[in-house]
Amino acid sequence: MASDGLGVKVTTKPVVDSPTESKFPAVPKPLLERLDELFPDECPSLDSGERQIWYAVGQRSVVALLIAEYEQQTRESQT
Repeated sequence: MASDGLGVKVTTKPVVDSPTESKFPAVPKPLLERLDELFPDECPSLDSGERQIWYAVGQRSVVALLIAEYEQQTRESQT
């Protein structure tokens, strides 16, 4: 887990209640694809304000969390 320098902890690890079981609901791939289109992983423009940048970072961190959860669910379903 990393810190952004302002005391906010950033993680892309899936939320897991126990090492063997995820209580996260199934994440459908079409949802991920649409969220990735709406909130792309891109650099901000030079005229973006600091608050706007942090807001976009928060949006993208949710997408990253869902992608990580989807990938874990996909791996678990293949075993």
